[in-house]
Amino acid sequence: MGYTHYFQVKKEKLKETQELARELSKQDKYQGIVEERLPNTYNGIGDLQHEDLWLVKADNEFTKTARKPYDDFVQEVLYIANEKGYLDSWDNDDGYTSSTKNPDVG
Repeated sequence: MGYTHYFQVKKEKLKETQELARELSKQDKYQGIVEERLPNTYNGIGDLQHEDLWLVKADNEFTKTARKPYDDFVQEVLYIANEKGYLDSWDNDDGYTSSTKNPDVG
């Protein structure tokens, strides 16, 4: 069981979404919390991990974070990607959809 994000990256925006996630993962606030395990695959570190965030294909995807600290990273990636028009859809267990603002992400 875990808190889940559902999303679909636009096929023509997959590379941009991958670059966005890579840049965000390098920010100081995510050091010691998030790691890129395989190319374009992210998770928390150690006890902070749950399910991987896979950004390897444009398809209906989901990731469960159980609201562990790396959930902030997942939310920020998806929020910014959505704002930039990289996603076809985004929803989560709080009822956030791509048509509403996410109050949890600056």
